Amino acid sequence: MSKKNVVIVGIIAFALIGFGFILGGKDSTDNSTSIQQRTSTAAPAEKGATKTGVQKGQLAPDFALTTIEGKTVSLSQFRGDPVIVSFVQTVGCAPCAIEAQNIRKAQDSATLKVIQVGIAPERPEDLLYFRQAVGRPEWLMGLDRNLGIAKQYNVRNIDATVMVDKEGKIIYRDEGQPAETDAILAALGEAS
Repeated sequence: MSKKNVVIVGIIAFALIGFGFILGGKDSTDNSTSIQQRTSTAAPAEKGATKTGVQKGQLAPDFALTTIEGKTVSLSQFRGDPVIVSFVQTVGCAPCAIEAQNIRKAQDSATLKVIQVGIAPERPEDLLYFRQAVGRPEWLMGLDRNLGIAKQYNVRNIDATVMVDKEGKIIYRDEGQPAETDAILAALGEAS
């Protein structure tokens, strides 16, 4: 079996396992509550607001993340570049794999930094495998073990995506379904 077929079989297996976890509202390693139940609800953004918040039009909250390579990165260090912050469960989340492929396609047409935040109890090697299977080598990936970043961004479901423009303002937010390549590119176009 070719290496490509092994990767495809692995993604399908992850998808089937993940589908059960998504329907059950539980993460893959414990019987705790779903992400929606573990995070708080933020107030909706006011139209034209530029305060720090988690809705489109607001300044994205800064955060620090230790990557799987041991490097600490923050969102603010990428000011001047558009950044996609993708909250993923790399094991068993088919929508997360689909979204990663869509983000890769968007990167073929636009310059984007990608930070993937692992929000389920996972191992660094799970993130590495995910990046190798559906991501890109330059993507920054790290674990949000205590869900601090997910809570800061009011992530309620696995597979949440936030895109930040060059000034640090949220220009796109999608949750609960894979971000589409066209929607990512459209948000970038509107922000230019």
